[in-house]
Amino acid sequence: MRNCEYYKEPKEKGKHYAEWANEKRGSSWKAKLRRTIDRVLPTVSSYEEFLAAMRQEGYEIQTTRNILSFRLSGEGQERFTRTRTLGTDYTEEALKSRIGLPQKRPRRRTAQLQNNGRINLLLDIQSHLQGRGPGYERWLKIHNLKEAARTLNYLTEHDITEYDVLTAQTASTASEFEKVSASIKQYEHRIEQVAALKTHIINYAKTHDTYMAYRKASPREKAAFRSAHEADLLLHEAAKRAFNDLGTKKLPTVKILQAEYADLLIKKKTAYEDFKRLRKESQELQTVKANVDALLRIEQVQDYEQEKEKNQEQGR
Repeated sequence: MRNCEYYKEPKEKGKHYAEWANEKRGSSWKAKLRRTIDRVLPTVSSYEEFLAAMRQEGYEIQTTRNILSFRLSGEGQERFTRTRTLGTDYTEEALKSRIGLPQKRPRRRTAQLQNNGRINLLLDIQSHLQGRGPGYERWLKIHNLKEAARTLNYLTEHDITEYDVLTAQTASTASEFEKVSASIKQYEHRIEQVAALKTHIINYAKTHDTYMAYRKASPREKAAFRSAHEADLLLHEAAKRAFNDLGTKKLPTVKILQAEYADLLIKKKTAYEDFKRLRKESQELQTVKANVDALLRIEQVQDYEQEKEKNQEQGR
């Protein structure tokens, strides 16, 4: 055994995209098992010590027909994972040969960075569009180059260089748009209320004398009086019901209502200008984010395809 040597991170083949994507998110049982094995192997001096250490990590161990398998049943894993499915460096023979050897970490794909060290979303997308690839070609056929250019131009003009900033801005603008939409509905509702109340007050004043005359009429005269003045009496009674619904003893004057009505119209007009602006901004941001999500998704899938091809070539 040569302790000065480094083993190379295994390259696996035949892996489905869903599993590969889960590994990228760190949620694959296989990925977790690999990481645990890689962490434990350099710390032990024998195969038996390795198995004992894996049990300490919470793994159940099964050996059937000389096939080594592990399972984290305590964390919900239902099936055993065979080590030979993890790659050529995880067969029983390979594991024994790697005992005590330090692990060499693979170099990660470098991302384009700004001076502040954060990933530049704009440059990243731009570079991938220039490099193209089958996924990008399909996207461009559907959305065309103008859509891609529009997306890049928007990111440039609004100085959006981070995905988190794009996400937050999209959500914030959508939230503002909803608030303005709600305020317009409130203004419109109050405008209707003020207009109706003003009409009731005017009708009440116009029909007051007729209603008082009806009240003073004798029981024998009431039916004939009501028949002759039905419209006025109905308007007066409707006004009284509206006032009772307000639950207030003192009614506003028509002048006050007219002033409130005019103020509400101004507020609604101002809000509507914001409504149009925010609607446009929200639609643009949602389109840009959808395009960015699609492009980043393509990048992820193409990374997977490239990794799969390399693994297949190495497995030949």
